[in-house]
Amino acid sequence: MIAAVAAFALAAAPVVHVHAAGDQAFRANAYLVETPKGVVAVDAPFTVSEAKKFRAELDALQKPLLAVLITHAHPDHVNGLGILTAGSKAKVVALGGVDKTLRAIDAPKRAYWKPIYKDEYPDSTAFPTQIARDGETLTFDGATFTARDVGQAIGLVKVSAEDLYDPRVVIQLGAKYIADLLGQFERDGYKAAAAYNAGPNQARLWARMAPAPGPDMFMSAINFDETKDYVRKVLNSYERYGEIYENQPPTGGVRPEP
Repeated sequence: MIAAVAAFALAAAPVVHVHAAGDQAFRANAYLVETPKGVVAVDAPFTVSEAKKFRAELDALQKPLLAVLITHAHPDHVNGLGILTAGSKAKVVALGGVDKTLRAIDAPKRAYWKPIYKDEYPDSTAFPTQIARDGETLTFDGATFTARDVGQAIGLVKVSAEDLYDPRVVIQLGAKYIADLLGQFERDGYKAAAAYNAGPNQARLWARMAPAPGPDMFMSAINFDETKDYVRKVLNSYERYGEIYENQPPTGGVRPEP
């Protein structure tokens, strides 16, 4: 089985609304990408209460739900699908590995979490209705997204659902993706971090919008508050670790093999 992780890279510049869940829902973000004539959701919150809040945010936009893109199969990114899509004909899109993993872990996850969360854990799970291929582009009302299977790209072909909780696996996935972004943006950490958070095409748009070269000018062009805060935190941490280790990477770390 491929590693069930996907990245959907935004290629248009609609309005992105961020739903930041609370502690009870593991602080997982979900997104509403608002286009002129509709909304594309990315993921759905863990608890019933958070899912209802997310649905209320969708309804407040007074535009139809066009699709839901699922980034991976963990319950804090899929549990609210039923509430979010109720009454709509929106497609729920995921990579094949995400779909397979979601179906495999659904029953054991419900058996574990339902006694803990009780009514806050949904009684059933809505599954993907459309499977995306690695590299496939999906366009909804002018906003184009690209599905990326990061696990397949680094040779993780025999990964179980539980392996996705193993730091030795997920660090490889994250490192591969950020390495790809650094390659795309000529080793520019600011642009790569922005792309990691908001998608590479959005980062390219901000680079074109910047009034002049340089990190400060690029930061001034970022109009997503969450992305701007994210880039600041990442680059500040990078600088601090560079000072601690005198510009040398720390030794040790996880083993390269899963």
